[in-house]
Amino acid sequence: MGKSKPKVTRAVEVPPAPTDNETIDVNSFIQSLPEDKRSMAERVIIGIAESKVYQGPIPPPEDFREYEAVLPGASKEILGMAKSQQGHRIEMEKRIVDHEIKSEDRGQLFGFILGVLCIVGALIASYTGNYRLSYFLATTTLLGAIGVFVLRKFPQLFGKKKEANDDLTPTQ
Repeated sequence: MGKSKPKVTRAVEVPPAPTDNETIDVNSFIQSLPEDKRSMAERVIIGIAESKVYQGPIPPPEDFREYEAVLPGASKEILGMAKSQQGHRIEMEKRIVDHEIKSEDRGQLFGFILGVLCIVGALIASYTGNYRLSYFLATTTLLGAIGVFVLRKFPQLFGKKKEANDDLTPTQ
């Protein structure tokens, strides 16, 4: 077995870490590190990414200016796309609301026709002497109609919480 060499360590002067509110230039910080520490610092920095998040079709003003500087006329195109998207969204919402109104109207019409047919059927069954069928048709029709109106008026009685827009949307 050979002799082991003592490990020599060098004192390295590292720049002070920034405070919480202080920003630093990462490149100058890495360049201020000793040669042997730079590659490790670069690998750590590469793993960290800055991201900006904004919501909506139009970027923040500083990004808007940068788009315009890189590609003149880009701001007009971005605004045009935003207006087009807004128009499309409004048109789709209008179509959805119109469809829901038509669907609800159709459901009310078919429900009315079905109710009238059941009552007429109950009257015919009663006239022909089939009283059980008459009672069944009349009772189920009335209970169904009452159930629909009660569920719509007092949904919390049946475990359904009434939401703010329940009056605007059709019941399922």
